[in-house]
Amino acid sequence: GVPGIVQVDQRTYQRLRDSFDFQEPQTIQVKGKGSMIVHRLIGRRAATRASA
Repeated sequence: GVPGIVQVDQRTYQRLRDSFDFQEPQTIQVKGKGSMIVHRLIGRRAATRASA
């Protein structure tokens, strides 16, 4: 990993993508698991108002 950077797997990204902004996915090598697609967290999305 990279110090200070939050990376999430595809499953977590799918759950959080509506509430948080992420960079484009990257493929990394994970020791003991092989290749894995991850998304780097940028931050929480700005709140949007729901339609009436």
